[in-house]
Amino acid sequence: MILSRHAVLVFVARGTTRFGRTGWLGLALLVVAGVWFAQIWGQHQQPVALDADEPALVLPAAPVRLPATQHGMSLARENEQALLLTQIQQVAVSQGLSWAAADYKVLPAGEATPASVEVRCTLKGTYPRLRGALAQWVQQVPGLAIRDLSLSRTSSDVADVEAKLQLVVFMRSESAEGRP
Repeated sequence: MILSRHAVLVFVARGTTRFGRTGWLGLALLVVAGVWFAQIWGQHQQPVALDADEPALVLPAAPVRLPATQHGMSLARENEQALLLTQIQQVAVSQGLSWAAADYKVLPAGEATPASVEVRCTLKGTYPRLRGALAQWVQQVPGLAIRDLSLSRTSSDVADVEAKLQLVVFMRSESAEGRP
């Protein structure tokens, strides 16, 4: 349908008498806001591209299976603490995360709780690498639980995050192995 010049002028004149100049200004602002929203929404729907120089995540190897306990969970023995702590650190380093230091706390077994090792550390790296390390820890380290995770970045333009982690590795006590 082609509108003639006369029809457009009549439409504008009727709109001006009905809405006034401020009405036309409001309509123009609505159109501009709609176009702007459509552009932003289109950018938001596009997938985030990773840097080309960043290598792909290291996939976790097959997890080491320890014998199951009476509750069906596989837990490491108390004498394997050093091995597990080394494994936790090696996973972080293999994912390209910066591992400056960590605090370790050994908690003895209680009446209702098994012995455990608490690991507090701060890691720095990209979010995909951190996520890969978390997935690899959960798969490979028997009895590992993530007690606390706090992520922060300096600004939204920076890809690197700083993660403050509190991991707990539950251990099978040597005295509980002899029980029926």
